[in-house]
Amino acid sequence: MNDITSPHYLSNADCSTTNLIMVVLTGTDYSIWRRTMTNALKGRNKLAFVDGSLEKPTTDIKEDFAWKKCNSMVITWFNNSIAQELHSGVAFYEITYDIRRDLHEIYDRVRITVLYQDESSLE
Repeated sequence: MNDITSPHYLSNADCSTTNLIMVVLTGTDYSIWRRTMTNALKGRNKLAFVDGSLEKPTTDIKEDFAWKKCNSMVITWFNNSIAQELHSGVAFYEITYDIRRDLHEIYDRVRITVLYQDESSLE
């Protein structure tokens, strides 16, 4: 895909060893990680893979190939920014949106729980 405005476009800088962000998700820093990763993916025009707005193509073989390639790259970028001890929780996902949804369900709750515990300790 040579159209640089397409979410399927990968530049020479988009490779599996790229660390898009310097923040590593450890579980308690989810809000910062999510915001930083969102900005990085917007800059690479790949946020649509994560927010679910770009669904996997079902009819066009070339578009399906490009989608799978980019989706795999984004999964790799996620894995590069997640602490090693959390990898087993995301290792077997095949769709980036599913990873983001589950990370949000798990770690946004952790953030809310920590905030509640901090508030309770003030009483």
